[in-house]
Amino acid sequence: MPQNVEHAVETYVKIVEREMSQVYSRRHFTRASPNMSATDFGILKKLRDDPSIVIKPADKGGALVIMNSGDYVAEIQRQLGDVETYKKLDGDPTAAIVSRISTLIHDALENQIIDKGLSKFLVKKHPLIPVLYVLPKIHKSLTAPPGRPIVSAVDSVFSPLSIFLDRVARPYLQRIPSFILDTGDFLTKFRGLAVGDHSILVSLDVTSLYTSIQNFEGINAMKHALVDLGYSDNQLQFLLDLLDVVLGGSFFLFDRVFYTQIRGTSMGTNVAPTYANIFMSEFEENVVYKCDLFQYVHHWFRYIDDIIFVWEGTRDTLDEFLSILNNGSTSIKFTMSCSLTQINFLDTLVVKRNGKLMT
Repeated sequence: MPQNVEHAVETYVKIVEREMSQVYSRRHFTRASPNMSATDFGILKKLRDDPSIVIKPADKGGALVIMNSGDYVAEIQRQLGDVETYKKLDGDPTAAIVSRISTLIHDALENQIIDKGLSKFLVKKHPLIPVLYVLPKIHKSLTAPPGRPIVSAVDSVFSPLSIFLDRVARPYLQRIPSFILDTGDFLTKFRGLAVGDHSILVSLDVTSLYTSIQNFEGINAMKHALVDLGYSDNQLQFLLDLLDVVLGGSFFLFDRVFYTQIRGTSMGTNVAPTYANIFMSEFEENVVYKCDLFQYVHHWFRYIDDIIFVWEGTRDTLDEFLSILNNGSTSIKFTMSCSLTQINFLDTLVVKRNGKLMT
């Protein structure tokens, strides 16, 4: 099992502590100049405290969105009305979940699967209750944007488990052929690739991936990844038990009501991107790469649930390929955009220029 503290982190903390001690030892502090006027500050404070509006960052693009509180709450209630994904609870389940985690940790420590230091890290003292909020998808609609649900689980009972699971499983991502780390990684891999005049630029997006993954499918995909990483049977079962707690026990508070998520994983928990990446990798191995029409695919790359590739077949065969993908799993569905000239992907615009892909 990996240790829960890295030497690089310890070194960084020591450097910061040393620099802070030097700052505090100064006899006089220079007062910082305000970067806004008193009037501007008062306006911002008034906006912040206005109960009739909600201010959130956009889901994509970095914009700031101001919404009517009623519309914001209505969007959350619409999503919570999905009885296949969310369920109301009678009360706060924290005590029961803490008890289950404590039992798992105690047994793992007794069986020497983990050490004492890790056992202390995995149990969160005085946990906070996770809360739900949404980020408006203004790239979908400016007038009635749907929201991307985020469960803020910082310092919750699940937080150390999710951090640990993410650290354990994340090395597998480098073994995924299609994996893109971020926009910079995408530009490095994609820019300058050769492309024909009749090649079709294609992007795919998985609809609501995080809440669509069936738990048994996601856990099975994670199991295969952990086996590939070389974990023993006892370690493997312990890790899967922790994952089951994070997924199956997931809960949050909204408008003074407790809910549990009965399908998928919540965005906001640390392991979610790695978990979703591994699930999608399993789908690629079992469905995408085995499809006969994949012969027309060039330069297939994926950032979690966003996919880009070049199609060298006809438009009709592309539509057939999309249909095969949408029937490849009961959990996930794809939407597609395509063009002969240019296409948006992540926060970049990919264009054909002189027989090459440019951004």
